[in-house]
Amino acid sequence: MAAAGHYAHLLLLVGLGAALFYAVLREWVEPLPALIGAVALLLGKPTAHIAAGLMHGHYATGFVFAMLSILGWNRYLKGGRGYWLGLSTLAYLLATTCKEVYVPLVVLLPFLPVGTRQQRVRALIPFVLIALLYIGWRYLLLGRLVGGYSQGVFDASEALRQLLRVPKLLLGSKPPGNILAVVFLGLLCLAAVKRRLHAPVFFMSLGIVLLPLIPLTAFPGIHSPDRYLFVPWVAFSACLAVVWPRETRPVFALVGGAALVAALAGVHAQEKQALRPNLAYWDTLYRFALSLDKERQAIFVVPEFGGTDDGYKRSVLIRARNTADLFAPKPQPGDLHVVDEKGRGLEQVPLATLQLFEFRGGDMVPMPPERVAEKLPSLARGQPAQSVR
Repeated sequence: MAAAGHYAHLLLLVGLGAALFYAVLREWVEPLPALIGAVALLLGKPTAHIAAGLMHGHYATGFVFAMLSILGWNRYLKGGRGYWLGLSTLAYLLATTCKEVYVPLVVLLPFLPVGTRQQRVRALIPFVLIALLYIGWRYLLLGRLVGGYSQGVFDASEALRQLLRVPKLLLGSKPPGNILAVVFLGLLCLAAVKRRLHAPVFFMSLGIVLLPLIPLTAFPGIHSPDRYLFVPWVAFSACLAVVWPRETRPVFALVGGAALVAALAGVHAQEKQALRPNLAYWDTLYRFALSLDKERQAIFVVPEFGGTDDGYKRSVLIRARNTADLFAPKPQPGDLHVVDEKGRGLEQVPLATLQLFEFRGGDMVPMPPERVAEKLPSLARGQPAQSVR
């Protein structure tokens, strides 16, 4: 239950992923653009979310394997030995077991400008077999091929609205993000005019980035630059490295690169500041759940941002306490009681007197009777859960 080691492991994975991303970019671009792309990856808002959340480690792990797969693919098609293809295939297999966002890599590989078309087609065979195996596996487990969440109804206009907001979510609307957006668009146009963009890779990447986001617009929705936008940010970082001017003098290149990194750092700082209250909230909630007196205290939770969590907080807090009790020398008997804004959990509250606590003002505080009546009107109407005070 001590999370420091896992956080250290997660940060190592993020750093390793950035180093491998740099190595992949170096297959096509010079050191400075590749370094800018790797730094952009690290300073992205989605990367901050992944590095800050224990439940996001599969994104970081899968990214490491995806970069190894691309690197092995390139080395093999440049005349390397067969073990490079074996490494690439194995890394792709492992990436698909981490997260489904890495499965479309099989579509991108044959468009990368390396080797001949015939070589790429032959080398792609094991990847196609793995992708087909994954599709069958996914259908067997989920009973569906598209989407993974069961709630929500797809709406085309709402999906379009959310997708159009992705650039703003990633870069924000403050000066650092605006500067970054203008510079990126300018570099992209310049690269297009000079025909330095590889059109097949560009448009295939665009499809790989956008299509998997469409089911998410129904549920849970794309409303923040969190883990769901990690792959779009990877694509942005790679594109930034590719469109970086090649003819610039070293001094101007270094100054421009430093200014760009400063803008990225500003965007990162804004997201870090925005994340801090949410991280503090969860830290306080978990600490209280793991230490409270289950015979005297209970927790009342509400969803953030005015939405709904569909019982998510109840589930994770109860299971976290159950897990902690497994390691306690003398665990307290009974269950942790968590009540949400819809009254779920009230029916499981024992007749013994319990004090409800809620998160307010940065701490867990007891709820006075009038506050309980306000948040849980069913208690005031004399419902069976009136034993909670």
